[in-house]
Amino acid sequence: MHNSEKSENIIIDKLTPITDINIKSISEKSDDNDIYLSIYFPIGNKNDNKVNNKFLTSRIKNIRKALPEKFKDQFEDLINTYKKYCSLPQLKGEKGRILFVSQSTIYVFRIPLEPERYLILDNSPFLLPLARLRDDYSDYGIVLLDSHESRLFNIRSDAVKQTSHLSTDLMNKHKKGGWSQMRFNRLRKEAIKSFLSSVAESIEEYCKNHQVKGLIIAGPGDAKKELRDILPEWIRNKVMDIVDTPIDVSEKELVNTGDIILKTNEKSYSREKANNFRAAVLSGGLAEYGIDAIKNDLYQGRVSVLLILNNIAVPGSKCEKCQELHVTGNSYPACPICGGTTSKTEIIEKLYEMAQYTDAEVEFVDDDKFLESIGGVGAILRY
Repeated sequence: MHNSEKSENIIIDKLTPITDINIKSISEKSDDNDIYLSIYFPIGNKNDNKVNNKFLTSRIKNIRKALPEKFKDQFEDLINTYKKYCSLPQLKGEKGRILFVSQSTIYVFRIPLEPERYLILDNSPFLLPLARLRDDYSDYGIVLLDSHESRLFNIRSDAVKQTSHLSTDLMNKHKKGGWSQMRFNRLRKEAIKSFLSSVAESIEEYCKNHQVKGLIIAGPGDAKKELRDILPEWIRNKVMDIVDTPIDVSEKELVNTGDIILKTNEKSYSREKANNFRAAVLSGGLAEYGIDAIKNDLYQGRVSVLLILNNIAVPGSKCEKCQELHVTGNSYPACPICGGTTSKTEIIEKLYEMAQYTDAEVEFVDDDKFLESIGGVGAILRY
């Protein structure tokens, strides 16, 4: 592989949470004189290697048949490079691998999640699968507590890390000789209040130091609600749910419960954005639909939220001369604007890349009939 002086190699030798991957930085990698090989594959179980090899071999064979002559030698270089990093030994907890390879760039990410299989060749990294994973697996925190013990967990791409453990003995949990029951109960309540205040301080410190989607408070008894009530408002607004669980619940069960709550919360948020978009369209407000119109709004930086129907694909072409995108179905004619040569591309992927350039929020929406009826893509505008 012939790396230029501007080469950038990021090869991670440890597990990488999805939210640590800088999608915006990667999206800026684009060069019409270069090609990028984007590869996603799972390695979570024994059968994956066999299926991966079959899938990747088939994709490489098909690409070789369709590839223009000028890119063939470069493609073979990329294949040799990708094979080197695909064969790296599996890390503990590694369930998937993502590679972006070009003559000037190598990115290798080893993730604790199982991605769908993709092998895509384009003039920029193929980021939609990564974006969808990120949409599904935001970072969040879980507080597990009762009246005398608490543990705070940071959940990143289903990888669990305990960040704090607090406990109190509550006066050794029994009444001292000579104390009245009333005095004992009062002192016990004061001890619990002091303990919960310490837990709240720990949570506040955690939220200041971690970019989390939200918090879940779990455990037995009433301590959960008491804790929520004393949290600062900005943290209280992050609480996604309060759930009853045993204090000795397993980490696996805790994360499974948390993931369900997170996905429900995310779907509710996406639904709210989709409803806002529909209302804006019907009232003639700040909304746009149609691939060409949204593309132009993205060029101008007018898009605040880009809404994409999950699993939608829109084939198209990109002019190698003027960079214009065209929705062309299965036909790839010469560019109608400048007459330049066009190449196949995935329109939704390119819209997503443009959203990254302009700091537009991207929301993937499930099963929305209105969004589906207008082509699967919509935009809420800034102005």
